[in-house]
Amino acid sequence: MIASADLDAWQPAVEKAPRKYRDRQPDAAVRPMLMDIVAGESTEMARRVSALEEAVNALSLGLAQLRAEVAELRAAANDACI
Repeated sequence: MIASADLDAWQPAVEKAPRKYRDRQPDAAVRPMLMDIVAGESTEMARRVSALEEAVNALSLGLAQLRAEVAELRAAANDACI
């Protein structure tokens, strides 16, 4: 059995990290650089999405105009057949 005095004096063991990991501070210059890379990639992605949206919008407007012209041609063809 453990004596009560020994039990009262007991403290958990403290394990130390290996020397190469002690007092190791992260390099402050690394994080902003990574953030700049991510921000640059996000900006490039946004630019590409915007260009695709513009292209789809232009195509849809062109498609609407084409449909209107086809409808006019059909109407003219139907009038000519009657």
